[in-house]
Amino acid sequence: LGDYDSSRDLAGQAVTRWTDRLGESDEQTLLASFHLANALRAVGRIAEARELNGRTLRIQREVLGGDDETTLATANSVGADLRIRGHFGQARQLDADNLVRYRRLFGEAFPTALRCANNLAADLRLLGDFRGARTLDEQTLRQRQAIFAEGHPETLSSRAGLAFDLFGLGDYAAAAELLGAGRAGVADD
Repeated sequence: LGDYDSSRDLAGQAVTRWTDRLGESDEQTLLASFHLANALRAVGRIAEARELNGRTLRIQREVLGGDDETTLATANSVGADLRIRGHFGQARQLDADNLVRYRRLFGEAFPTALRCANNLAADLRLLGDFRGARTLDEQTLRQRQAIFAEGHPETLSSRAGLAFDLFGLGDYAAAAELLGAGRAGVADD
């Protein structure tokens, strides 16, 4: 866990080898490119990750279509790249489209759809729409609590996001209470 340098090296080797053997637009090459971009971002090579994600997403949309699960995963990564650059409106637009697709294809409680909802709520928060973020975060937290054990990292992420929303809305007591309840759930594990 967390060995991003090795992940980057392995994914880079796979991309090179599979591009040579299978071509740049092969599904396996595209999947390896997605993983390489995430590893590059994790080791701080943000510009390279952004460039690779953008190219991979364009090819995936052409070859696999916008509703393909790997295309959607890459679109989530492109959303992260946009947030890192401060392009919150573009990230919101991409993540909103992605969420509609995930929900239509896999259902609202699909774990990756919930990650996408979490990303969209972050976009809304970054744009100052704390009410919209709160609505989405409350729904995502309920769904994550229904499928994950208390203390699961994704449930904690939703709890923290909702606390940020409450804080942004000026409801400091509710934010503190929510974070305290989450801390108690982790201590019990």
